[in-house]
Amino acid sequence: ILLPSALRKRVSWCAPTASLPLLASNGTADGVTVAPLSMQKGELVAIRSALEGSEPEERAELAFAAMATYSQVTLQPDGRLRLSPTLALHIGVLPNAHVWVGAHGDIVKLWPEGAWKGVLAATSTLLHEAVEASRRPN
Repeated sequence: ILLPSALRKRVSWCAPTASLPLLASNGTADGVTVAPLSMQKGELVAIRSALEGSEPEERAELAFAAMATYSQVTLQPDGRLRLSPTLALHIGVLPNAHVWVGAHGDIVKLWPEGAWKGVLAATSTLLHEAVEASRRPN
């Protein structure tokens, strides 16, 4: 996936001079969040702690859940995200498929086309309601 140059200019870490390791977190309908691995240390510590504090029979299930939910990806200096095969399947990177990319603050999100339509419908309604509320006299 090639991140648009306008997005790369707005996100502080999106213009690396060398390959940058990122942590990708698979949401359900909420898409995939990617951020530098260095910014996600708390999340990694929490995962390790959950694994270490679990009972042996539960540990395997938690490990599989972590592998399905989190993956390391790489941002190349030219703006390309190198995805793991699992992550590519999750966001629908198939021939002729579209992946929607957005950013807010220092977080970049990726949505498969179907999920993006749901996000857009929900957020468009919220935005419309906010605009209409701001037009009403106090």
